[in-house]
Amino acid sequence: MILLGFDLGAKGAVAVLEDGRVRTIRLTLPKRTDPERAGWWYRTVRDILDLEKPLAVAYEDPHFVGARGRSQNWIRRQEGILLALCDEREILCVGVPTPTWRAHAKRHGAPKWEKGEVKQAMITGARNRGWNVETDDEADAAWVVDWLAHQEIEGA
Repeated sequence: MILLGFDLGAKGAVAVLEDGRVRTIRLTLPKRTDPERAGWWYRTVRDILDLEKPLAVAYEDPHFVGARGRSQNWIRRQEGILLALCDEREILCVGVPTPTWRAHAKRHGAPKWEKGEVKQAMITGARNRGWNVETDDEADAAWVVDWLAHQEIEGA
């Protein structure tokens, strides 16, 4: 069974959970001047879904992300494309509020953190779980997919 967790954003990540192991894929939006930018997110997500063939997908719900302005608009577009591609493939896709997956992280190995330390706490907790993450985006995606793995999924 393969599950995917997405951390949306111009610098985001996907975590793939397969056979109890997590691996991550860093996703960086091409610059505005790059001709590859048009349709990049659609092609990237389509290719990942077609390659991995996940049973279910979870993503950090953009309504709970602190992004504003252009970033928030971009993240909401990403969400729409992700939902549409999953729907086409009949893949369960669920948005997870940030407080929900962070509470899960606290219960499953992330150290307690003070204000301003959450990114490092997510990375440390993920590494403590044996996940090879380098960025907070990868750590967030890993925690999102781990949250998904702890849910009851029909067909699993």
